[in-house]
Amino acid sequence: MVRITDRAMDQLETMRDQSGLLPGQGVALTPREGGKLGFTAATPEDQDEVIERDGNTVMIVPQQLVEPLQSVVIDYVDDADMQGFTLNQES
Repeated sequence: MVRITDRAMDQLETMRDQSGLLPGQGVALTPREGGKLGFTAATPEDQDEVIERDGNTVMIVPQQLVEPLQSVVIDYVDDADMQGFTLNQES
């Protein structure tokens, strides 16, 4: 299971809310070229991992990313050096 920090959940909820998504939709991780990940609006499919807060879909991890990200912590950093999401190996 992918773990998400409260800071990252807050940012993902903001992204979801500003995008005007329909109920049940969320922000989905999307594989990109070069091994990078991006985000897109999506409706979860049966095998996807769905991460909710207060009964609302926040993040969707597509089935093909569930295993590779099983020991990853997604965080959100906003400081003088960086602003954005980070992926860190859980220790």
